[in-house]
Amino acid sequence: MHACYARQASCPSYYADVLLDFRRFGGWGGGVRVAISQGLVIDSWLDDEELPLEYLTHLAEGVAEELAENHPEYHADTLVVVRAVKLHPTDSNIFAFKGVGRVAVRVAVERLRGEQA
Repeated sequence: MHACYARQASCPSYYADVLLDFRRFGGWGGGVRVAISQGLVIDSWLDDEELPLEYLTHLAEGVAEELAENHPEYHADTLVVVRAVKLHPTDSNIFAFKGVGRVAVRVAVERLRGEQA
């Protein structure tokens, strides 16, 4: 599924765009974990851009917070598999990835509820 978090009112700005999957994955005692798919695609305005690991930590925090605060019925052992990421050289940051984690949960819950209807 696709999620984007883009905020630009003034400085600083925030941008994170991800393609990911959610999976239930038991066995580690609860919480949210993030995995990088083997064929991870990074789209960036910079040729040598790499995905900073702290972005993934904050993505997991955003997912966990959104699940706990607004969707506790889905909060369990959750694995987030990151398949693709778009980065901006100045606007992609930890705050943007925390925000996109929250947005991703909202999109996933909307999609899940639509399938159950």
